[in-house]
Amino acid sequence: MSTMTGLRLLELLFYCVANLVPGVLLMCIACKKILRFNRVITTLLSVMLLLVYLSCTASYDAGILSYITANLIINASYVVFALILTKQHFGLLLFILGISLNYGSVCGITSEGIYNVINLRYVGFGYWSSLITIIVSALFFILYYRVLVRKFVPIFMRNEYQKEWDTMWLVPVFFCFVHYYCIWTQRGDYAKDPFNVISLIMINIGSLMICYLVAFLVEQTAIRQSLEADRKVNNMQKRHYEDIQDSLVKTRQTRHDLRQHLRLIQSYLDSGDVDVLREYVKSYSQSLPEIKYESYCENETINTIVNYYAAMAKEKEIDFEAAINAPADLFISDPELCVVIGNLLENSVEAGCRYLESAGASDKARPFVRIHARDVAGATLIITVDNGPALKPTLYYDRRAARRSGTSADRRTSANERRTPFPGGGEASASLYFSSKHDSDGIGIASVRSIAAKYNGRADFEWKDGTFSASVLVCNSR
Repeated sequence: MSTMTGLRLLELLFYCVANLVPGVLLMCIACKKILRFNRVITTLLSVMLLLVYLSCTASYDAGILSYITANLIINASYVVFALILTKQHFGLLLFILGISLNYGSVCGITSEGIYNVINLRYVGFGYWSSLITIIVSALFFILYYRVLVRKFVPIFMRNEYQKEWDTMWLVPVFFCFVHYYCIWTQRGDYAKDPFNVISLIMINIGSLMICYLVAFLVEQTAIRQSLEADRKVNNMQKRHYEDIQDSLVKTRQTRHDLRQHLRLIQSYLDSGDVDVLREYVKSYSQSLPEIKYESYCENETINTIVNYYAAMAKEKEIDFEAAINAPADLFISDPELCVVIGNLLENSVEAGCRYLESAGASDKARPFVRIHARDVAGATLIITVDNGPALKPTLYYDRRAARRSGTSADRRTSANERRTPFPGGGEASASLYFSSKHDSDGIGIASVRSIAAKYNGRADFEWKDGTFSASVLVCNSR
Protein backbone atom coordinates (compact mmCIF):
# COMPACT_ATOMS: atom_id res chain seq x y z
CA MET A 1 0.00 0.00 0.00
CA SER A 2 1.64 3.26 -1.17
CA THR A 3 1.37 6.77 0.30
CA MET A 4 -0.85 9.21 -1.66
CA THR A 5 0.77 12.63 -2.25
CA GLY A 6 -0.95 15.82 -3.38
CA LEU A 7 0.79 15.77 -6.78
CA ARG A 8 -0.18 12.16 -7.34
CA LEU A 9 -3.77 12.95 -6.42
CA LEU A 10 -3.76 15.81 -8.95
CA GLU A 11 -2.42 13.42 -11.60
CA LEU A 12 -5.20 10.95 -10.83
CA LEU A 13 -7.80 13.74 -10.99
CA PHE A 14 -6.58 14.71 -14.45
CA TYR A 15 -6.81 11.07 -15.50
CA CYS A 16 -10.39 10.76 -14.17
CA VAL A 17 -11.48 13.96 -15.92
CA ALA A 18 -9.98 12.76 -19.22
CA ASN A 19 -11.74 9.39 -18.99
CA LEU A 20 -15.09 10.37 -17.48
CA VAL A 21 -16.07 13.80 -18.83
CA PRO A 22 -16.35 12.92 -22.58
CA GLY A 23 -18.75 10.02 -21.86
CA VAL A 24 -20.86 12.05 -19.43
CA LEU A 25 -20.98 14.95 -21.90
CA LEU A 26 -22.10 12.63 -24.72
CA MET A 27 -24.84 11.12 -22.54
CA CYS A 28 -26.09 14.51 -21.32
CA ILE A 29 -26.28 15.88 -24.87
CA ALA A 30 -28.12 12.78 -26.10
CA CYS A 31 -30.54 12.87 -23.12
CA LYS A 32 -31.07 16.63 -23.33
CA LYS A 33 -34.85 16.36 -23.79
CA ILE A 34 -35.35 13.91 -20.94
CA LEU A 35 -33.03 15.42 -18.30
CA ARG A 36 -34.69 15.67 -14.92
CA PHE A 37 -32.72 18.68 -13.62
CA ASN A 38 -31.34 22.01 -14.83
CA ARG A 39 -27.71 22.56 -15.80
CA VAL A 40 -26.53 23.54 -12.31
CA ILE A 41 -27.88 20.40 -10.61
CA THR A 42 -26.73 18.25 -13.53
CA THR A 43 -23.23 19.68 -13.18
CA LEU A 44 -23.24 19.03 -9.41
CA LEU A 45 -24.29 15.42 -9.97
CA SER A 46 -21.50 15.06 -12.55
CA VAL A 47 -18.97 16.40 -10.05
CA MET A 48 -20.21 13.87 -7.47
CA LEU A 49 -19.74 11.08 -10.00
CA LEU A 50 -16.24 12.39 -10.72
CA LEU A 51 -15.41 12.27 -7.01
CA VAL A 52 -16.58 8.63 -6.83
CA TYR A 53 -14.42 7.86 -9.88
CA LEU A 54 -11.44 9.61 -8.27
CA SER A 55 -11.92 7.80 -4.94
CA CYS A 56 -12.05 4.37 -6.62
CA THR A 57 -9.06 5.13 -8.83
CA ALA A 58 -7.03 6.44 -5.88
CA SER A 59 -8.01 3.40 -3.77
CA TYR A 60 -6.92 1.05 -6.56
CA ASP A 61 -3.67 2.99 -7.04
CA ALA A 62 -3.00 2.75 -3.31
CA GLY A 63 -3.74 -0.98 -3.29
CA ILE A 64 -6.90 -0.70 -1.21
CA LEU A 65 -9.33 -1.91 -3.91
CA SER A 66 -8.83 -4.58 -6.54
CA TYR A 67 -9.12 -3.82 -10.26
CA ILE A 68 -12.50 -5.59 -10.59
CA THR A 69 -13.95 -4.02 -7.43
CA ALA A 70 -12.92 -0.50 -8.43
CA ASN A 71 -14.45 -0.89 -11.90
CA LEU A 72 -17.66 -2.40 -10.56
CA ILE A 73 -18.15 0.55 -8.18
CA ILE A 74 -17.36 3.09 -10.92
CA ASN A 75 -19.75 1.55 -13.46
CA ALA A 76 -22.51 1.02 -10.90
CA SER A 77 -22.19 4.68 -9.91
CA TYR A 78 -22.38 5.66 -13.57
CA VAL A 79 -25.64 3.71 -14.01
CA VAL A 80 -27.16 5.23 -10.86
CA PHE A 81 -26.09 8.67 -12.07
CA ALA A 82 -27.87 8.11 -15.38
CA LEU A 83 -31.05 6.85 -13.68
CA ILE A 84 -31.17 9.88 -11.36
CA LEU A 85 -30.36 12.30 -14.16
CA THR A 86 -33.12 11.31 -16.60
CA LYS A 87 -36.88 10.80 -16.54
CA GLN A 88 -39.23 8.53 -18.53
CA HIS A 89 -38.09 6.60 -21.63
CA PHE A 90 -36.30 3.83 -19.72
CA GLY A 91 -35.48 1.97 -22.93
CA LEU A 92 -34.06 5.12 -24.50
CA LEU A 93 -31.90 5.69 -21.40
CA LEU A 94 -30.51 2.15 -21.54
CA PHE A 95 -29.71 2.58 -25.22
CA ILE A 96 -27.84 5.86 -24.68
CA LEU A 97 -26.17 4.53 -21.52
CA GLY A 98 -24.93 1.44 -23.35
CA ILE A 99 -23.47 3.47 -26.21
CA SER A 100 -21.82 6.00 -23.86
CA LEU A 101 -20.24 3.17 -21.83
CA ASN A 102 -19.01 1.56 -25.05
CA TYR A 103 -17.62 4.95 -26.07
CA GLY A 104 -15.70 5.21 -22.79
CA SER A 105 -14.36 1.67 -23.13
CA VAL A 106 -13.10 2.05 -26.68
CA CYS A 107 -11.49 5.43 -25.89
CA GLY A 108 -9.73 4.06 -22.80
CA ILE A 109 -8.47 0.88 -24.48
CA THR A 110 -7.41 2.70 -27.67
CA SER A 111 -5.44 5.32 -25.73
CA GLU A 112 -3.70 2.62 -23.66
CA GLY A 113 -2.89 0.73 -26.85
CA ILE A 114 -1.37 3.83 -28.43
CA TYR A 115 0.53 4.51 -25.19
CA ASN A 116 2.03 1.02 -25.32
CA VAL A 117 2.84 1.19 -29.04
CA ILE A 118 4.85 4.44 -28.79
CA ASN A 119 6.69 2.78 -25.86
CA LEU A 120 6.57 5.63 -23.35
CA ARG A 121 7.76 4.93 -19.82
CA TYR A 122 4.70 3.50 -18.15
CA VAL A 123 3.30 5.44 -15.25
CA GLY A 124 -0.13 4.18 -14.14
CA PHE A 125 -2.80 6.90 -14.64
CA GLY A 126 -0.08 9.33 -15.69
CA TYR A 127 -0.32 12.64 -17.56
CA TRP A 128 0.83 11.23 -20.91
CA SER A 129 -1.83 8.54 -20.77
CA SER A 130 -4.46 11.15 -19.92
CA LEU A 131 -3.39 13.45 -22.80
CA ILE A 132 -3.60 10.57 -25.29
CA THR A 133 -7.05 9.71 -23.90
CA ILE A 134 -8.24 13.29 -24.47
CA ILE A 135 -7.08 13.22 -28.10
CA VAL A 136 -8.61 9.79 -28.77
CA SER A 137 -11.85 10.76 -27.02
CA ALA A 138 -12.14 13.90 -29.13
CA LEU A 139 -11.76 11.90 -32.35
CA PHE A 140 -14.26 9.21 -31.36
CA PHE A 141 -16.61 11.86 -29.96
CA ILE A 142 -17.18 13.18 -33.50
CA LEU A 143 -18.29 9.74 -34.71
CA TYR A 144 -20.47 8.94 -31.70
CA TYR A 145 -22.04 12.39 -31.65
CA ARG A 146 -23.04 12.22 -35.31
CA VAL A 147 -24.46 8.72 -35.00
CA LEU A 148 -26.10 8.90 -31.55
CA VAL A 149 -27.19 12.53 -31.25
CA ARG A 150 -27.78 13.41 -34.89
CA LYS A 151 -29.24 10.11 -36.11
CA PHE A 152 -30.63 7.82 -33.40
CA VAL A 153 -32.14 10.22 -30.88
CA PRO A 154 -34.09 12.41 -33.37
CA ILE A 155 -35.71 9.28 -34.81
CA PHE A 156 -36.64 7.53 -31.61
CA MET A 157 -37.68 10.63 -29.64
CA ARG A 158 -40.78 10.73 -31.84
CA ASN A 159 -43.88 9.32 -30.17
CA GLU A 160 -44.51 6.75 -32.87
CA TYR A 161 -41.15 5.05 -32.20
CA GLN A 162 -41.30 4.71 -28.41
CA LYS A 163 -41.92 0.96 -28.60
CA GLU A 164 -38.72 0.39 -30.57
CA TRP A 165 -36.64 1.29 -27.52
CA ASP A 166 -38.04 -1.76 -25.71
CA THR A 167 -35.69 -3.92 -27.76
CA MET A 168 -33.15 -1.56 -29.34
CA TRP A 169 -31.25 -1.07 -26.05
CA LEU A 170 -30.26 -4.74 -26.09
CA VAL A 171 -27.76 -4.15 -28.90
CA PRO A 172 -25.40 -1.61 -27.21
CA VAL A 173 -25.86 -3.22 -23.76
CA PHE A 174 -24.87 -6.62 -25.16
CA PHE A 175 -21.69 -5.19 -26.69
CA CYS A 176 -21.05 -3.35 -23.43
CA PHE A 177 -20.93 -6.68 -21.58
CA VAL A 178 -18.63 -8.06 -24.30
CA HIS A 179 -16.22 -5.15 -23.71
CA TYR A 180 -16.17 -5.57 -19.96
CA TYR A 181 -15.69 -9.31 -20.20
CA CYS A 182 -12.68 -8.86 -22.48
CA ILE A 183 -11.15 -6.07 -20.38
CA TRP A 184 -11.87 -7.21 -16.83
CA THR A 185 -10.87 -10.84 -17.32
CA GLN A 186 -7.35 -9.63 -18.20
CA ARG A 187 -7.24 -7.16 -15.29
CA GLY A 188 -6.13 -4.13 -17.26
CA ASP A 189 -3.64 -5.90 -19.55
CA TYR A 190 -6.06 -6.16 -22.49
CA ALA A 191 -4.57 -3.17 -24.35
CA LYS A 192 -1.02 -4.57 -24.32
CA ASP A 193 -1.85 -6.64 -27.40
CA PRO A 194 -2.51 -4.39 -30.47
CA PHE A 195 -4.76 -7.09 -31.92
CA ASN A 196 -7.07 -6.75 -28.90
CA VAL A 197 -7.28 -2.99 -29.40
CA ILE A 198 -8.12 -3.33 -33.09
CA SER A 199 -10.69 -6.03 -32.33
CA LEU A 200 -12.42 -3.83 -29.74
CA ILE A 201 -12.56 -0.92 -32.17
CA MET A 202 -14.08 -3.14 -34.86
CA ILE A 203 -16.63 -4.51 -32.37
CA ASN A 204 -17.70 -0.96 -31.50
CA ILE A 205 -17.99 0.06 -35.14
CA GLY A 206 -19.99 -3.11 -35.80
CA SER A 207 -22.40 -2.40 -32.95
CA LEU A 208 -22.93 1.15 -34.22
CA MET A 209 -23.57 -0.15 -37.74
CA ILE A 210 -26.16 -2.64 -36.43
CA CYS A 211 -27.96 0.11 -34.49
CA TYR A 212 -27.77 2.41 -37.51
CA LEU A 213 -29.21 -0.26 -39.81
CA VAL A 214 -32.13 -0.94 -37.43
CA ALA A 215 -32.81 2.79 -37.12
CA PHE A 216 -32.70 3.15 -40.90
CA LEU A 217 -35.20 0.31 -41.37
CA VAL A 218 -37.54 1.77 -38.75
CA GLU A 219 -37.36 5.18 -40.41
CA GLN A 220 -38.02 3.71 -43.86
CA THR A 221 -41.02 1.78 -42.54
CA ALA A 222 -42.41 4.99 -41.06
CA ILE A 223 -41.89 6.83 -44.33
CA ARG A 224 -43.65 4.04 -46.22
CA GLN A 225 -46.59 4.15 -43.82
CA SER A 226 -46.76 7.94 -44.10
CA LEU A 227 -46.76 7.77 -47.91
CA GLU A 228 -49.49 5.12 -47.80
CA ALA A 229 -51.58 7.35 -45.53
CA ASP A 230 -51.02 10.32 -47.85
CA ARG A 231 -52.06 8.19 -50.83
CA LYS A 232 -55.29 7.19 -49.13
CA VAL A 233 -56.06 10.79 -48.16
CA ASN A 234 -55.35 12.00 -51.70
CA ASN A 235 -57.61 9.34 -53.20
CA MET A 236 -60.41 10.28 -50.84
CA GLN A 237 -60.00 13.97 -51.51
CA LYS A 238 -59.90 13.32 -55.25
CA ARG A 239 -63.12 11.30 -55.13
CA HIS A 240 -64.80 13.90 -52.94
CA TYR A 241 -63.71 16.62 -55.36
CA GLU A 242 -65.05 14.66 -58.33
CA ASP A 243 -68.40 14.20 -56.56
CA ILE A 244 -68.59 17.93 -55.87
CA GLN A 245 -67.72 18.74 -59.47
CA ASP A 246 -70.36 16.34 -60.71
CA SER A 247 -72.96 17.91 -58.43
CA LEU A 248 -71.98 21.41 -59.58
CA VAL A 249 -72.35 20.44 -63.24
CA LYS A 250 -75.78 18.97 -62.61
CA THR A 251 -76.78 22.00 -60.53
CA ARG A 252 -75.76 24.40 -63.33
CA GLN A 253 -77.73 22.35 -65.81
CA THR A 254 -80.75 22.36 -63.51
CA ARG A 255 -80.56 26.13 -63.03
CA HIS A 256 -80.27 26.56 -66.78
CA ASP A 257 -83.48 24.55 -67.27
CA LEU A 258 -85.25 26.15 -64.32
CA ARG A 259 -86.73 28.95 -66.47
CA GLN A 260 -88.49 26.45 -68.71
CA HIS A 261 -89.81 24.53 -65.70
CA LEU A 262 -91.15 27.74 -64.14
CA ARG A 263 -92.98 28.62 -67.35
CA LEU A 264 -94.60 25.20 -67.46
CA ILE A 265 -95.56 25.39 -63.78
CA GLN A 266 -97.08 28.83 -64.38
CA SER A 267 -99.14 27.48 -67.27
CA TYR A 268 -100.48 24.62 -65.07
CA LEU A 269 -101.43 27.18 -62.41
CA ASP A 270 -103.17 29.40 -64.94
CA SER A 271 -105.17 26.45 -66.29
CA GLY A 272 -105.97 25.11 -62.79
CA ASP A 273 -104.56 21.64 -63.50
CA VAL A 274 -103.48 21.03 -59.88
CA ASP A 275 -103.22 17.22 -60.15
CA VAL A 276 -101.07 17.44 -63.24
CA LEU A 277 -98.93 20.10 -61.52
CA ARG A 278 -98.49 17.91 -58.46
CA GLU A 279 -97.33 14.98 -60.58
CA TYR A 280 -94.97 17.20 -62.50
CA VAL A 281 -93.39 18.65 -59.33
CA LYS A 282 -92.90 15.13 -57.97
CA SER A 283 -91.23 14.00 -61.18
CA TYR A 284 -89.04 17.09 -61.26
CA SER A 285 -87.92 16.61 -57.64
CA GLN A 286 -86.78 13.08 -58.43
CA SER A 287 -84.65 14.35 -61.31
CA LEU A 288 -82.66 16.74 -59.10
CA PRO A 289 -78.99 15.77 -58.52
CA GLU A 290 -78.46 13.52 -55.52
CA ILE A 291 -76.26 14.81 -52.72
CA LYS A 292 -73.79 11.95 -52.19
CA TYR A 293 -71.78 13.32 -49.30
CA GLU A 294 -73.22 12.16 -45.99
CA SER A 295 -72.30 13.46 -42.55
CA TYR A 296 -71.79 10.48 -40.25
CA CYS A 297 -70.37 12.45 -37.33
CA GLU A 298 -68.87 15.83 -36.43
CA ASN A 299 -65.35 14.82 -37.45
CA GLU A 300 -64.70 15.77 -41.09
CA THR A 301 -61.72 13.44 -41.47
CA ILE A 302 -63.86 10.44 -40.54
CA ASN A 303 -66.68 11.69 -42.78
CA THR A 304 -64.32 11.96 -45.75
CA ILE A 305 -62.87 8.47 -45.23
CA VAL A 306 -66.22 6.76 -44.63
CA ASN A 307 -67.89 8.53 -47.59
CA TYR A 308 -65.04 7.42 -49.85
CA TYR A 309 -65.38 3.74 -48.96
CA ALA A 310 -69.18 3.92 -48.80
CA ALA A 311 -69.21 5.08 -52.43
CA MET A 312 -66.71 2.36 -53.34
CA ALA A 313 -68.89 -0.29 -51.66
CA LYS A 314 -71.99 0.97 -53.47
CA GLU A 315 -70.20 0.70 -56.82
CA LYS A 316 -69.25 -2.91 -56.02
CA GLU A 317 -72.81 -3.75 -54.85
CA ILE A 318 -71.71 -4.22 -51.24
CA ASP A 319 -74.05 -3.17 -48.43
CA PHE A 320 -72.49 -0.47 -46.27
CA GLU A 321 -73.56 0.55 -42.78
CA ALA A 322 -71.98 3.17 -40.52
CA ALA A 323 -72.81 4.26 -36.98
CA ILE A 324 -70.27 6.78 -35.71
CA ASN A 325 -70.22 9.13 -32.75
CA ALA A 326 -67.06 11.24 -32.76
CA PRO A 327 -66.42 14.93 -32.02
CA ALA A 328 -64.80 17.38 -34.41
CA ASP A 329 -61.46 17.21 -32.56
CA LEU A 330 -59.92 13.89 -31.54
CA PHE A 331 -56.71 13.19 -29.64
CA ILE A 332 -55.46 10.95 -32.47
CA SER A 333 -53.97 12.80 -35.45
CA ASP A 334 -55.78 12.94 -38.79
CA PRO A 335 -53.10 10.97 -40.72
CA GLU A 336 -53.17 8.21 -38.10
CA LEU A 337 -56.96 8.21 -38.11
CA CYS A 338 -56.83 7.85 -41.89
CA VAL A 339 -54.42 4.90 -41.63
CA VAL A 340 -56.55 3.06 -39.06
CA ILE A 341 -60.03 3.57 -40.53
CA GLY A 342 -58.81 3.62 -44.14
CA ASN A 343 -56.98 0.30 -43.86
CA LEU A 344 -59.86 -1.41 -42.06
CA LEU A 345 -62.48 -0.26 -44.58
CA GLU A 346 -60.23 -0.87 -47.57
CA ASN A 347 -59.57 -4.44 -46.45
CA SER A 348 -63.29 -5.01 -45.81
CA VAL A 349 -64.43 -3.67 -49.20
CA GLU A 350 -61.73 -5.63 -51.03
CA ALA A 351 -62.72 -8.77 -49.11
CA GLY A 352 -66.28 -8.27 -50.33
CA CYS A 353 -65.04 -7.91 -53.90
CA ARG A 354 -62.99 -11.10 -53.62
CA TYR A 355 -66.03 -12.93 -52.28
CA LEU A 356 -68.16 -11.79 -55.24
CA GLU A 357 -65.43 -12.78 -57.71
CA SER A 358 -64.93 -16.25 -56.23
CA ALA A 359 -66.94 -19.06 -57.89
CA GLY A 360 -69.61 -16.65 -59.18
CA ALA A 361 -72.75 -18.42 -58.05
CA SER A 362 -75.95 -16.45 -58.53
CA ASP A 363 -77.36 -17.45 -55.12
CA LYS A 364 -74.55 -15.84 -53.14
CA ALA A 365 -75.43 -13.67 -50.15
CA ARG A 366 -74.85 -9.96 -50.70
CA PRO A 367 -71.61 -8.88 -48.96
CA PHE A 368 -71.76 -6.26 -46.22
CA VAL A 369 -69.40 -3.87 -44.45
CA ARG A 370 -70.27 -2.39 -41.06
CA ILE A 371 -68.30 0.23 -39.16
CA HIS A 372 -69.10 1.41 -35.66
CA ALA A 373 -67.02 4.00 -33.84
CA ARG A 374 -67.50 6.09 -30.75
CA ASP A 375 -65.48 8.44 -28.61
CA VAL A 376 -65.72 7.86 -24.86
CA ALA A 377 -65.35 11.14 -22.94
CA GLY A 378 -62.41 12.23 -25.09
CA ALA A 379 -60.26 9.55 -23.46
CA THR A 380 -60.85 6.48 -25.62
CA LEU A 381 -61.78 5.85 -29.24
CA ILE A 382 -63.32 2.47 -30.07
CA ILE A 383 -63.56 1.36 -33.71
CA THR A 384 -65.04 -1.90 -34.96
CA VAL A 385 -65.33 -2.99 -38.58
CA ASP A 386 -67.08 -6.21 -39.66
CA ASN A 387 -67.38 -7.65 -43.14
CA GLY A 388 -68.94 -10.79 -44.51
CA PRO A 389 -69.46 -13.20 -45.94
CA ALA A 390 -65.65 -13.34 -45.99
CA LEU A 391 -63.38 -16.00 -47.39
CA LYS A 392 -61.15 -17.65 -44.81
CA PRO A 393 -57.86 -15.68 -44.65
CA THR A 394 -54.54 -17.42 -45.14
CA LEU A 395 -52.28 -17.49 -42.11
CA TYR A 396 -48.76 -16.14 -42.54
CA TYR A 397 -46.95 -19.29 -41.47
CA ASP A 398 -49.32 -21.44 -43.55
CA ARG A 399 -48.04 -19.77 -46.73
CA ARG A 400 -44.40 -20.05 -45.61
CA ALA A 401 -44.81 -23.67 -44.62
CA ALA A 402 -46.58 -24.46 -47.88
CA ARG A 403 -43.65 -23.01 -49.81
CA ARG A 404 -41.16 -25.21 -48.02
CA SER A 405 -43.23 -28.39 -48.21
CA GLY A 406 -44.71 -27.81 -51.65
CA THR A 407 -48.24 -28.39 -50.34
CA SER A 408 -51.27 -26.18 -50.61
CA ALA A 409 -51.65 -23.52 -47.94
CA ASP A 410 -55.37 -24.11 -47.82
CA ARG A 411 -54.91 -27.78 -46.86
CA ARG A 412 -52.73 -26.77 -43.91
CA THR A 413 -54.84 -23.90 -42.65
CA SER A 414 -57.47 -25.64 -40.53
CA ALA A 415 -54.99 -27.69 -38.50
CA ASN A 416 -52.78 -24.69 -37.79
CA GLU A 417 -55.75 -22.56 -36.82
CA ARG A 418 -56.83 -25.12 -34.26
CA ARG A 419 -53.38 -24.97 -32.73
CA THR A 420 -53.39 -21.16 -32.61
CA PRO A 421 -56.25 -19.83 -30.50
CA PHE A 422 -56.92 -16.11 -30.72
CA PRO A 423 -56.58 -14.20 -27.41
CA GLY A 424 -60.18 -13.02 -27.56
CA GLY A 425 -61.67 -16.42 -28.34
CA GLY A 426 -61.34 -16.28 -32.12
CA GLU A 427 -59.42 -18.52 -34.43
CA ALA A 428 -56.28 -16.67 -35.46
CA SER A 429 -54.07 -13.75 -34.48
CA ALA A 430 -53.83 -10.74 -36.78
CA SER A 431 -50.04 -10.85 -36.86
CA LEU A 432 -50.32 -14.21 -38.65
CA TYR A 433 -52.54 -13.08 -41.54
CA PHE A 434 -50.95 -13.08 -44.96
CA SER A 435 -51.61 -10.22 -47.37
CA SER A 436 -53.86 -11.00 -50.31
CA LYS A 437 -52.22 -8.26 -52.42
CA HIS A 438 -48.62 -9.42 -52.37
CA ASP A 439 -46.47 -12.30 -51.19
CA SER A 440 -45.72 -11.03 -47.70
CA ASP A 441 -47.41 -10.28 -44.42
CA GLY A 442 -50.04 -7.52 -44.42
CA ILE A 443 -48.62 -4.00 -44.00
CA GLY A 444 -52.05 -2.47 -43.40
CA ILE A 445 -52.79 -4.60 -40.34
CA ALA A 446 -49.26 -4.00 -39.04
CA SER A 447 -49.78 -0.24 -39.36
CA VAL A 448 -53.08 -0.40 -37.48
CA ARG A 449 -51.51 -2.44 -34.68
CA SER A 450 -48.54 -0.05 -34.49
CA ILE A 451 -50.76 3.02 -34.12
CA ALA A 452 -52.94 1.28 -31.52
CA ALA A 453 -49.85 0.36 -29.52
CA LYS A 454 -48.58 3.93 -29.71
CA TYR A 455 -51.76 5.13 -28.00
CA ASN A 456 -51.56 2.39 -25.32
CA GLY A 457 -54.38 0.49 -26.99
CA ARG A 458 -54.73 -2.71 -28.96
CA ALA A 459 -55.97 -4.04 -32.27
CA ASP A 460 -57.69 -7.43 -32.49
CA PHE A 461 -58.66 -9.31 -35.64
CA GLU A 462 -60.82 -12.41 -35.89
CA TRP A 463 -62.34 -14.58 -38.60
CA LYS A 464 -65.25 -16.69 -37.42
CA ASP A 465 -68.28 -18.27 -39.12
CA GLY A 466 -67.69 -16.41 -42.37
CA THR A 467 -67.35 -12.95 -40.79
CA PHE A 468 -64.09 -11.04 -40.37
CA SER A 469 -64.09 -8.63 -37.41
CA ALA A 470 -61.57 -5.94 -36.55
CA SER A 471 -61.60 -4.09 -33.23
CA VAL A 472 -59.29 -1.19 -32.46
CA LEU A 473 -58.96 0.63 -29.14
CA VAL A 474 -56.84 3.78 -28.80
CA CYS A 475 -56.45 5.74 -25.57
CA ASN A 476 -55.58 9.36 -24.87
CA SER A 477 -52.33 9.12 -22.88
CA ARG A 478 -52.19 12.82 -22.03
